[in-house]
This record gives sequence, C-alpha cells and structure tokens, in this order.
Amino acid sequence: MHSKINLGQLTSILNWLFISFPLSFIAGNLLINLNLLLVVIFGSIFLIKKKVKVNYDSLILIFFFFCIGLIISSIFNQINISKAFLYLRFLIFYFVCFNLIKEKVFDLDKIFYFYAIVAAIVCLDLIFQHFMGYNMIGLKIHKFGTIQKEVATSFFQHEKVAGSFIQNFGFYLAFIIFYKFNKNNFYSIILKSFLISLISISIFISFQRMPMIIWIFFLTLYGIIYY
Repeated sequence: MHSKINLGQLTSILNWLFISFPLSFIAGNLLINLNLLLVVIFGSIFLIKKKVKVNYDSLILIFFFFCIGLIISSIFNQINISKAFLYLRFLIFYFVCFNLIKEKVFDLDKIFYFYAIVAAIVCLDLIFQHFMGYNMIGLKIHKFGTIQKEVATSFFQHEKVAGSFIQNFGFYLAFIIFYKFNKNNFYSIILKSFLISLISISIFISFQRMPMIIWIFFLTLYGIIYY
C-alpha cells in the first residue's frame, strides 16, 4: 500500500477523512476511533513518503507528559490502565495533523464549509424535533431523567450530546458567518443574527448547561475581537 499510493491520492484520502469527522461523531464512537486511526495511518504514510522532517510544539510535549502522568498514576492505582494508554492516540493524532497542516495537505476552506453545513443541519433538525416530536428522518424525541423529560437529541437518538456537537462544530459556522457576511448592510446583519440565533436556540433546547456556557463565552469573546 505504501508504494502504490502516490502523494496526490494520499492528500485526497486525508481530506475526505478529515471532512467526514462530523459524520463520524453522529455515527458513534466506533467510527470516530476508526477515522482517527485512518488519519494517523495515511498521514504517517504521507509524511514518510514525502520525507518530511517532522516538528513538534510545546502543546505536544505538555500533552505527552500529561498522558505519561495518567499512565503512571493508573499503574500505581491499578485502575483504568488501558484507558490511560488510549489517551496516547489523541497525542499521535495531533502530532500527525500538526505536521500535515504545516505541509498544507488539508483544504481548510472546504473542511470549514462542510463542518459549518453539518452544524447548521443538526441545528435545524434539533429545533424541528423539539417542536414536532420527531426529526427530519423520523427519529422520535427521547425522555431522560427520573421525571422522564422530553429532550430533543436529533440524529444522536439515545445520547444527550447534540448540544456539545453543535457547540464544537458551531464554531466553524460562526467563523463562516462572520467571514463570509462581513459587510454591515441590512441583508448581512439579518442573516448573521438569524444564524447565530439558530445555533444559540438549538444548544439551549438540548438542555446541556456546559455547551451553552462555553458558546456564550465564545460568542462574547469573538464578538469583541470582531467588532
């Protein structure tokens, strides 16, 4: 495989893998981990094939020592040793992606736009499910907690994580909103207000407190910097 795939094909594969991350999050942990693994494998092949001199930054070192600390702590306490070792996959993933970005492998414009589109779809689907009782593909609203409160979960069904998903990928939608509609005319202001409200409302009705706090903090800070 190493010798048959050229750099152009590897670049295309890596871009598709990176673009599909939001869909992996919707599909579940198995596909997320598979996606991470494939990015690491194909990314490593690219770096080796191109003979890139790999670099690292202080964040990689901090994360490395953090993982080592978790592993040592787990060994002494004899609990979650395997789970502590699994943190290393994120370190390796970050290390590979850090060097791939330096090589300008990823088409960041396409990635940002796709992430923004997926975030917008989940926002609309969540609001639709909240009011209708089922989402765009017919998945019914679920009940959570001892009082069996109905909470919209969109495509995530039994997992109450839609707010966290929108908070994470909504950052890309917010960036596109302020980047693309940067004029101060009436049309631009209305569209920006609508899209920001769409994200905020969808996180609010997910009934996840922390994503809402993080989103408000991000929006405030980003707005101050932007204006």
